[in-house]
Amino acid sequence: MKKIIHIREIPMPFLSKILSFFLSFSKSTIIYNSEATKASFAPLKDTVVIYNAFEGYPNLNAQEETTSDRLKILLIGRINNWKGQDFA
Repeated sequence: MKKIIHIREIPMPFLSKILSFFLSFSKSTIIYNSEATKASFAPLKDTVVIYNAFEGYPNLNAQEETTSDRLKILLIGRINNWKGQDFA
């Protein structure tokens, strides 16, 4: 099962250390919304930056996915109507 954690906020430094500790054990792909957000956390494995307003990969065929593929997503950030939680 694929697990993704999407981080869209720069936390206070003490909270960043705590979250980094737990994220290091998550066995998840971690997506940051900016290099600044990524830099606010300890270096972690399997991370990527995808900027806001990312419109997808042009050659990706969504029908190639099977219904047996499972995906878990955790989105860390404030809940605002413009942040895209409803889309996620």
